Amino acid sequence: MDVGDIINQYLDEARIDTDLDRLEVTSTQEQLVGNKHKWSARLINHKINLNNLKFQRSSLLENKITEFQNTEPVSVPRSIAEKAVQNKKDIITLDRKIQNEILIINFLENIYKNISFATNDIKNLVELMKLETQ
Repeated sequence: MDVGDIINQYLDEARIDTDLDRLEVTSTQEQLVGNKHKWSARLINHKINLNNLKFQRSSLLENKITEFQNTEPVSVPRSIAEKAVQNKKDIITLDRKIQNEILIINFLENIYKNISFATNDIKNLVELMKLETQ
């Protein structure tokens, strides 16, 4: 799935999870804990994906450097070999995946913060409703 599709899907779900209905405050508050767990799990899953991608990149980079050094007719220092293989298609592809994963993680961290602060929003809504009924 494309990073834009993932973010749009999460955005749609976040709208539902953060919607505060005045008539269903109790129900919303009861769902809050489950929502926090859901978004926390997604955040952790994407962080795991990021770690895996970084590991794949470092392994691939190491293999490409070794391959480059072995195919050159003269001895090539590691730093030069690393610069030579940085722009290989598969390294660039992994770099793009890493950047996309970081973008999704930042997005999920913001959603998680909003869900976490929903308790305060509910409290403020209840206080407002009390004032309106006085």
